[in-house]
Amino acid sequence: LMHKANRYGLASLCNLDQLPPKGAILIAAPLKIEHGTGSPIRALALVSKG
Repeated sequence: LMHKANRYGLASLCNLDQLPPKGAILIAAPLKIEHGTGSPIRALALVSKG
């Protein structure tokens, strides 16, 4: 977590311009790395069709 503010730092994400300005849900699924302080993620965005 960054600065104890319950926020994560995400970098190098592609196609964010295709998401709506509001309403999308981002899922950032990290790898479980023993004793690690960082990890690559699999980023998923959930967007309502309606």
